[in-house]
Amino acid sequence: MMEAPLVVVEAAEAEDKEEERMLSTLSRSLWRIFTMGHQRSFRNLAMCCAQSARLQSPSQHPCNECKGTGETISDKDRCPQCKGEKVMQEKKVLEVHVEKGMQNGQKKEHPKFKRKGDDLFIEHTLTLTEALCGFQFVLTHLDNRQLLIKSQPGKVVKPDQFKAINDEGMLLYQRPFMRGKLYVHFTVDFPDSLTPEQCKNL
Repeated sequence: MMEAPLVVVEAAEAEDKEEERMLSTLSRSLWRIFTMGHQRSFRNLAMCCAQSARLQSPSQHPCNECKGTGETISDKDRCPQCKGEKVMQEKKVLEVHVEKGMQNGQKKEHPKFKRKGDDLFIEHTLTLTEALCGFQFVLTHLDNRQLLIKSQPGKVVKPDQFKAINDEGMLLYQRPFMRGKLYVHFTVDFPDSLTPEQCKNL
């Protein structure tokens, strides 16, 4: 009759030791999380808890039929070229013109247009008469479209002035129906001298 309490005491001591071991393991795992990073230590912590509780977690493997994609294609419907993989490897030869003396990583700029963000910039020189009396010229865009650029009647263009043209810049990221602006930067070609006839006309 005196042996039953002894079993209870031994069971309680075993539970206390198991709990103490789990707490010690959790403490060491928490230290790993703090000092060595969350992702790696959290995986170790889950393994310790599973072993302490003697639980067996189910393992997951991709399906051999669909290879984890969630869909299958029958043999008769498979593309003969990609064989149902939806992608295929191909070789392309890209020709890049490299000028003499160019350094590694150097970018070749467009001879006329310069890009800044979503906007394009181009330089154009006006004569003094065009700057004072008005101008009109045709600009060939990057896609070979012809843009008619002209000034408003009576408006004088000063040196280093810009003219903005809406929706003629680069396409906006994730907004394919919107474009930036095209800026025309003007320089004025001043003559060294004027004849009396030219001064009279001005």
